[in-house]
Amino acid sequence: MNKLFTALLLAAALALPLTAAAAPADAGAKKAQGAFAVYDNEEHGFTALYPAKWQVVEGAAETTVAFHSPLISAGDRFSENVNVIVEDLAAHPGLTLDGYEELGLANLAAFMPEFTLKGRSKFTLAGRPAKLVEFTCRQDGYNLHVLQAMTVAGGRAFVVTYTAEEAEYGRYLAAARKVMDSLTLR
Repeated sequence: MNKLFTALLLAAALALPLTAAAAPADAGAKKAQGAFAVYDNEEHGFTALYPAKWQVVEGAAETTVAFHSPLISAGDRFSENVNVIVEDLAAHPGLTLDGYEELGLANLAAFMPEFTLKGRSKFTLAGRPAKLVEFTCRQDGYNLHVLQAMTVAGGRAFVVTYTAEEAEYGRYLAAARKVMDSLTLR
């Protein structure tokens, strides 16, 4: 598989149980702002708000950062999450947002079991033209519902993905949209 577009595939497939996540991020990255906190990633040049009670995990499954919701019951085995991937596109000069989206969707359709595209539209992410893609798929025994926003800026792709169990998709959708809407690039 082309490594360039693994960001879309990995972001969509982040079906990691909370207990399998990498070590939590440095507490210095968190600044309280009401029910949300500010995540600041100096290395990749972005900030985003995330729900303050969610766990911050950096570097799991090739993500830059993932924000994991708390489990809602003793029987809950999946932590809904929002993750951010920053992908270097320097080896692919001239790759447009449309091209990135098309190739990413082709990879998702090829590698995600039961991939069903629910919708796609124009969007604004970090004040830049972006794409918003919604789909369902099956991964590691979970029926997932995914909302993914992507933009291309400064030779990099920024992909923000909300992944939830199908039955729980609406529970954190507003919080996921706030993470997407709050993303800023430096």
